[in-house]
Parts: sequence; C-alpha cells; structure tokens
Amino acid sequence: MSSKKLPVSVIICALNEEHRIKDAINSAKANNPFEIIVVEGGSVDNTVEVAKKYTDKVHSVDNFILGYKRAYGAEISTQKYILYLDADHILEDGALKIMINDLEKGGYVGIQATLKSVTNDTYWEEGMEYNINITDNDPSNVAVIGMPCLYKSEILKQINFDKNIGAGDDTDLCYRLAKNGYTLGISNAICFQKHRSNFKETLKKFMWYGEGDCEFGLKHRERLWSIFTHPMKNYFFKKSLISIKNGHIKYVPFFMFTGLVRHIGFYKYLLKTIMGDAKDSRTLNRNDKDY
Repeated sequence: MSSKKLPVSVIICALNEEHRIKDAINSAKANNPFEIIVVEGGSVDNTVEVAKKYTDKVHSVDNFILGYKRAYGAEISTQKYILYLDADHILEDGALKIMINDLEKGGYVGIQATLKSVTNDTYWEEGMEYNINITDNDPSNVAVIGMPCLYKSEILKQINFDKNIGAGDDTDLCYRLAKNGYTLGISNAICFQKHRSNFKETLKKFMWYGEGDCEFGLKHRERLWSIFTHPMKNYFFKKSLISIKNGHIKYVPFFMFTGLVRHIGFYKYLLKTIMGDAKDSRTLNRNDKDY
C-alpha cells in the first residue's frame, strides 16, 4: 500500500453498530484515505468504544437523525473528496482509487460503488442482492445513488444533506444535486454489504425506507405522487416481472412483501406527521438494534 494518503475523508455514520463497525473502518483503512471520521448519535451499545479502537476521529452528536449526522460529517471533513460508508459495508482493496478515477473520468459530482453481498445464507440476503443488482448496480439508473458513495467535497458542502431528514436523506440530496445540474454515476469499484438476514430485520428496514419516501414527498410536493406510487410500481410490478422474465420466480414474494411494507411505511410517516410527531422509526426507537 502506498504511504501517500488519498485526499479522501471517509465518513461512517453509526447507530448501534458495535458488531459491524470494526470491519467497515478496517476496510476503509486498507484503502489509505487521509482520515476516517465516525459520527455516532443515539447508540445504546458499545459502538463508540469499538470505533475509538480503530480511528481517533469519533464524534458523538446529540441529534440522532441520519441526515444530520451525514451533514455534520461533511462539515467537519477536510479533504477534496468525501466517501460515505455505512457500518455494514466492507470496501474491496483498491476500491477508493477506482471510485476517484471513475468519478473524475465521468465528470460526476457523486458516484456509488457496485454492491455485492458478504453472504447469501438466507432468502432475505439473496433477495436484497437481487434487488440491488436490478437497480443500484445499473449504470443507466443513476437518478439516485446510495451508500457507499464518493462526492466532490466542495459541491457537497454547498448543497449537503438535509439535517432534518432520516431515511430519505440520500434521495433528497440527489434530487437537489440534479436540480442544480450535477450528474451522478455508478463505479466499477466493489463494496460488500452485510444485508439484513431475517424477516424481522427486513420488515423494519423497508418500513423505514417507506418513511423516507414520505419525508421526501412532503418536502418536494411536485414529486409526492411519483414517490407515493414508487413501491407498488417498482416492487410489486416492475421487479416482480423482471424476476419472472429472468426465471427467478422465487424472488417475486420478496418484492411483493418489501413493496407492500415500504408503501405502509409511507402511510405510517404521514400519520405521524399529521399527529405532529414527524420523526422516523429508527430515530425514535434507538434502543431497537434490528434496524
């Protein structure tokens, strides 16, 4: 590994990640970035103690909303590029150099790594990888990029994540970047993800995604109808039909289930907003480690 550090600030936002964050930090270290910043808020486990063993830049914040943590991380970063890495991600060696090259070569402001599963031991892990291969790893489908993603720091600090948005923070950011004329891409760099491995965890994850859809739709009313119908159109119909067409019928129940749950999550957040308690479930239930 070259002794010269890459001009990258790696930011890992964490909530109850004591069992996963070590591998994420070490995979980032192997890619030789200038700094690794952990932004933690709300954890009730040993996330902070574990993280401090592997990086000296661990920040605990009082606001537990994911968008706040990501925006805060951008504000305190010091490098030309910012890489957001989730605690359940493991970067392949050399991935960071590839992402920088792909970003600059494509003229993008942000670029997402190609995701693969760490393991596919359960139906739910298999379903998640199949889902990702249909959408997140498709270079022609880059209206929105998720984690892990590399951004040009100067632009990100100008537009940045919305500090008041939880699950819908990346959708909101990408939408605002596009409105400002910036483009996004998919990198050839590989990152492995530890997917939710059982029914309960998958249920909570997609319910949270649905809440994020509602957050986004309420902020950008011109997109409210399209984001409202997104789970049914893309999960119930489009992805199920792709599964059938490709001979992977066993994933149809996965897409019908996750699409329905995501749709219900939309209603759940809308109801909370009407009742004056507009906070996403993961922020409210920080004692629950199944997210």
